[in-house]
Amino acid sequence: MKWIVKMMLALLLCLPVQSWAFPNEPNGFRDLYWGESLQEVCGHYDARFFSYMPEQNAVMYKLQLSQDDSREIEAILGYAPENNRISVSFFYDELFAIAVNFKGIHSYELVRQKLFRLYGNSSMIGKDTHLWAGKNTILIFNRAANAPDRCDLHIWSAGLFAEISAKEGNKKK
Repeated sequence: MKWIVKMMLALLLCLPVQSWAFPNEPNGFRDLYWGESLQEVCGHYDARFFSYMPEQNAVMYKLQLSQDDSREIEAILGYAPENNRISVSFFYDELFAIAVNFKGIHSYELVRQKLFRLYGNSSMIGKDTHLWAGKNTILIFNRAANAPDRCDLHIWSAGLFAEISAKEGNKKK
């Protein structure tokens, strides 16, 4: 987790200021909103504990989506989430990150095209890795390095990401 936070911070500092906004910037994902508590999210989804990251006081849960939710995501992004699940992470009981994994031989190209239509051009931060950084939300979309038929969409709260980065920096002092 520390590695991801450091990488994200380094990447964001390299971006020009005008890129801190993109069209249709979301404030979460579907009916999940930044800052919601675990209790609020569990009231709407079947949530299963996945992992605890003590350094950040963060927990990760897997949410089981209904068939309707998966079909709706597929209609918007071109593919349904793998196993009809998404991952959500909470920092001090506030939703700060969402991960959606896709599996399919053409999943990367189809989802990438849909994201470009929804959010405009991205910043390339590596081969097959795209970044959209906004005032409220950071999106990172990439092809899995070891599996060409898999891709991942990571959605972060920009505000809570900054807070986590600051706390990580303070721990090192």
